[in-house]
Amino acid sequence: MITKKKLLLALTTLFGMTPCFSLPGDLIPRDKLFRLPFCMAIKISPNGQRLAYVGANKEGITNLFVSPNLSLDDAQDLTHFKEPRIKVFHWSPKSDKLLLLKDNDGTGQYRLYCVDPSFTLKDLTASYGNINAKIFRISPSLNKALIGINQRNQRFHDLYLLDLESESLSLHYQNDQFIDFVFDDRLEIVLKMHMNADSSVTLLDRNDLPFITLSAEDAFHTECLHYSADDHSLYLLDNRGSNTTQLKKISLNNQQEEIVLGHDALSDIQDVLFEDGKPVAYATYYTLKTWHPLNEKAEKDLSYLMAKMGPNFSIVNQTNHHNLWIVKNTIPEKGMEFWLYDRPSQKLTLLFSSPELGPLAKMYPLVIAASDGMQLVSYLTLPKNMDRGGKPKSPLPLVVFPHGGPFKCRDSYAYSPYHQWLASRGYAVLSVNFRLSSGFGKDFVNAGNGQWGRRAHEDILDALKWCVDAGIADKEKLAIFGSSYGGYEALASLTFSPDIYACAIASCGPSNLKTVLDNVPFYWEFPSAPLSDKMNFFTKNAFITSMGGNPDKECDIPFLESCSPLNYVDKIQKPLLLIHGDNDPIVAASESNQIFESMKKKNLPVTYLSFPDEGHGIEKRGNLLCALAYSEWLLARVLGGTFEPLPEETLKRSSVNIRSSSMPQE
Repeated sequence: MITKKKLLLALTTLFGMTPCFSLPGDLIPRDKLFRLPFCMAIKISPNGQRLAYVGANKEGITNLFVSPNLSLDDAQDLTHFKEPRIKVFHWSPKSDKLLLLKDNDGTGQYRLYCVDPSFTLKDLTASYGNINAKIFRISPSLNKALIGINQRNQRFHDLYLLDLESESLSLHYQNDQFIDFVFDDRLEIVLKMHMNADSSVTLLDRNDLPFITLSAEDAFHTECLHYSADDHSLYLLDNRGSNTTQLKKISLNNQQEEIVLGHDALSDIQDVLFEDGKPVAYATYYTLKTWHPLNEKAEKDLSYLMAKMGPNFSIVNQTNHHNLWIVKNTIPEKGMEFWLYDRPSQKLTLLFSSPELGPLAKMYPLVIAASDGMQLVSYLTLPKNMDRGGKPKSPLPLVVFPHGGPFKCRDSYAYSPYHQWLASRGYAVLSVNFRLSSGFGKDFVNAGNGQWGRRAHEDILDALKWCVDAGIADKEKLAIFGSSYGGYEALASLTFSPDIYACAIASCGPSNLKTVLDNVPFYWEFPSAPLSDKMNFFTKNAFITSMGGNPDKECDIPFLESCSPLNYVDKIQKPLLLIHGDNDPIVAASESNQIFESMKKKNLPVTYLSFPDEGHGIEKRGNLLCALAYSEWLLARVLGGTFEPLPEETLKRSSVNIRSSSMPQE
């Protein structure tokens, strides 16, 4: 084990040996770039009188705040948590209480809390042990909510009725087989979703009769959005009979009665805006976001907002009467903004904007053709002092930054602290939506099934070749830095393409597809973005399909092993940095442990940062800054960019354990 003191000495010494590539004035301190803002998500109360928001202090600890009016200036803190990871929060229908879900130490075990008007915080699930609670639906008319608790069976959530007056929970429905539900406004079950052995999904009605059966392929991106009691119909994003999702209305009395309300041939539908139970607009997203209003009133408002801030916004919350919207906007070279939009007067009031970080780099959307003709939507950021309208003065060291997931995730045109951080250190930064990425239709996702480490991996190599040929990247100075699936891609890059990259950084990345599948939960969900109400729903079977093999079938194991970087450690020639949280419930820390031990035995260049109080991703401030500093040092040493020294005080706040094959051990 390397002590923190030795790590600091090593980093300081190596910094002295590292040439500075970018101009010192371009360097933005890590502490500023990765400081969680004091406002991360805002919701207006249903009665339109107050705001609640989640924000972070200087230590990166998130808590819930409430304002007495429609400004953040006089907000009071409602919670006093000592560690991060608030998942979601909601106002009660009467605007007098707030519900929230919170994780501890990255374990994925979310507890349900309620805060009442006297600012008393109550853990409503304290007596249920280690569970993963979820909020299924809040009824505006009943002032009640349906809560999912998986105490009895970890695979399935029983439904509990929460009375928001008494804050009491009572068993409402014992669930032994359904992965999700559709409810009406009175919290009655309308549809139940059963996952079949072949990964298809059957939607059953109130009488347990089949309504729709979705093939495994179609079930993956089909999403039930809202039930309308007015005409007993279902609004959904439907992937049946179409490559990209369609916004549809289907009668529950007769599924042959369906209306297509929205569709785009290039892009799945990303956002749908509802009012009074009916969709009034939707957004698609190919290289950039595009809004599509469905009535004149929505067209008037959306046109106004687009004229003021461009199309890259989302309506994240609104009042009961839809007169006030909370609008979130993200700008690559500026950051994040929250606005209050008064619809009757068409007035915008800025509630929050990201702290000024100085001049930031631009992001450029690209569409790059893979070698087989697949179109890869990508995003490029260049150092400001080298940017000549999307092309550098001369080829630059380049860092590929692949997204996680891989499905139900994509890279977008948005502010990214990682892009800005790496660009300010002197690197070009490239994010590629390789096949497997969602948002571009099921054919694009399915083209990556069974292609981990193969065709999906080659997509990124094709995009890199394009950058080299275009004079953007120096082919001798390429690196890859990824988390989750991106971590797998980093490991695959050193093993399957050992001559391409100069180094790699893999955070919580799978190293063996069989062992990671052995530990994947039956299903789980998490917000599509931090503190988002929109959830990504994953199943183990989806990963089996994506990876191309079932770990429980002997005939499939050889294929999974053939796509596993762990089995090709001998090919690694370049330095590898591993980062992992010990509590990771999705990709077990054993995935990094096993490749580290294998490389160490062969005396290959590897360093491993593990964190005993983190899960799937590094979130605590001291831990994150430590991981970033070591990543920055490795990139500077290998690619020749700028390195910002790690303050000793920051290191002291981290729980990091450090192991290395190339540094002196204790």
